Amino acid sequence: MHLGNVSRSRNAQSEDRRETRINLVLFLVLIAEFSIALCAWLSPDFLRRIAAHLLTRADVIEVSRKEAKRRMQFWSKELHIQTSATEQARDTIASVHAIARR
Repeated sequence: MHLGNVSRSRNAQSEDRRETRINLVLFLVLIAEFSIALCAWLSPDFLRRIAAHLLTRADVIEVSRKEAKRRMQFWSKELHIQTSATEQARDTIASVHAIARR
């Protein structure tokens, strides 16, 4: 019976440590959000730069996808590959892009 109490107290301690870590991470996220909000409020230029950076990044991703599609079409015509194979490859590329974004 004594061993059962010891294992329960160890489980409780590990849960307390986990909760403390989660609280610390949430606190750091809150500080980061507050810092970004403060910078954006004090400097509209900061907000514009961030927005421009994010929009530029989105444009680059879109251009990359279009270029990959164009290359796939070119090589499928050049190598006389069936469309079903190129569609399957396109789906594979899309899933790789989705994983890379994470």
